[in-house]
Amino acid sequence: MAHINMTQTENTNPSATTGQLSEGRKLLLRMKTTKSNRFNCAKRLEKKAWNQSLVLNFLSFLTVISGIYLLAFASDLTISGAQFVGVFSIGVSVVSILLSQQDPVREISRRAADAHRCGREVSHIYRQFKGGELETTAASDEYEKIISKYDDNHDRCDYMSTLYDYKEEMKEEKEERGATWWNGTAASHLSTLSPVFYAILGVSMIVAVCLSTPTINRYFHDIDREIAEDQADDETEQASVLSPTQVDIAGD
Repeated sequence: MAHINMTQTENTNPSATTGQLSEGRKLLLRMKTTKSNRFNCAKRLEKKAWNQSLVLNFLSFLTVISGIYLLAFASDLTISGAQFVGVFSIGVSVVSILLSQQDPVREISRRAADAHRCGREVSHIYRQFKGGELETTAASDEYEKIISKYDDNHDRCDYMSTLYDYKEEMKEEKEERGATWWNGTAASHLSTLSPVFYAILGVSMIVAVCLSTPTINRYFHDIDREIAEDQADDETEQASVLSPTQVDIAGD
């Protein structure tokens, strides 16, 4: 099979080309999309791993500081204050453990490295095919081999970012998929910040529980007091009913 003139392939409308040129252009576009998706995925996961590592370090710092504070000032704290610090320390530790087990930093970093490696390999085949060093069949086979080597795939936001970045070259697909800045770039940024959001939510829930504990205790104390008062009233009523009977018995 003769080599394809890729310059002609890229600059020609696919609808007006032969089947061979159309397949070559489709393969080029698929390679370009894939390598861009994988590079976007790698950058997103690298940022996510960095943010998660930072969050876990901060949570560990909070746990250590609150533990030291509890030990150093235990004699000066009230019972409620000591309970607050103790529950806060344990709660932050639980949030840190859950966050680290849900998506370990090492695993995120590995996925980022794989995505970057896959993007580089696809990019290498892309340049060879575009320069005419590979035939369409050989380039397609090499492309499939590279893709099949990696189990992880990119996320939807990575693909939308690619369509949004190449809005002119992939205009039809961008419009068909509805790619925008919000579901592409913005969604990617939110994904990188997800560990921060989870940590803030977890710590906020812990603080809310600690602060609401006195109110909850007062509520149940009031209920217990009302129950005790009702029981005392019932006992008094029973005693008043039984008293005349006992007097009559004594008189007889």
